[in-house]
Amino acid sequence: MKSFALISVFVVTACASSGSTSGSSQDPTLKHIPYGDTDLGTYGVPGSPVTWSDVHAPVLTTWQYLPIAYSRLGLTITRYDSAAHVIEGTRERSGADFGGTSLGKLLNCGEVAGVPNVTRYEVTLQVRTTLRGSDTSSVIANQVSASARPGELSGDTVPCMVNNGIGERIATTVAGAIAEGSA
Repeated sequence: MKSFALISVFVVTACASSGSTSGSSQDPTLKHIPYGDTDLGTYGVPGSPVTWSDVHAPVLTTWQYLPIAYSRLGLTITRYDSAAHVIEGTRERSGADFGGTSLGKLLNCGEVAGVPNVTRYEVTLQVRTTLRGSDTSSVIANQVSASARPGELSGDTVPCMVNNGIGERIATTVAGAIAEGSA
């Protein structure tokens, strides 16, 4: 009987420590963009969705307007790689709308006592945009990770689930900037 109990404990411990090595926890329908040794589909927070958006402008034009869109959305550019067409940015500890849409519609950061954390906490966004295209059209791939933290000094940071709305807001803002610049 004791040996059965020991074997059971060993099996449970082995299963718990093995993780998910037999399969991937990521959605197999997501497209991935390889970038050097980094896969955009796994960059930042594993499993962060990639939002794909078409922009009806040449890739070079779209690339020129990406920094303008980042600025309009309150994102501080942290990386600008014109050779690879990759731009990254952050928006630190803010609760403000993102491109005219409330963060509550774009993120889920959990809740306490029925009140969403995204409405009470300061949210930090990290965005990576990769651009691909041709002389006639562009495709923007956005990947976003987010976390929320209470405004006071104490309190744990919580990860947020991101929907595709932030990526769509970036694409819409880029297209709007291009339209304004072309007019």
